[in-house]
Amino acid sequence: MKLQCNICETKIEIPANAKHGDRITCPNCFAQLGLYRVKGKLYIGCAICKESVFDPAGCEACERRREKKLIIEEGRL
Repeated sequence: MKLQCNICETKIEIPANAKHGDRITCPNCFAQLGLYRVKGKLYIGCAICKESVFDPAGCEACERRREKKLIIEEGRL
């Protein structure tokens, strides 16, 4: 099965044993994507916020999660 990268639109070969939640790296643009099953169909989405729809321009949740993780790791929270 092949799915299209949401960033560069390259067709990515998905392994037959791939399952919901697996992380996939685009071989062309190196985007970190997640594999998700929605209504029985596999989709590629953001690996950080786990949204099945990838919206790099409007995803403030990803940035907030990265900032929170850094704060936790530094012991400030």
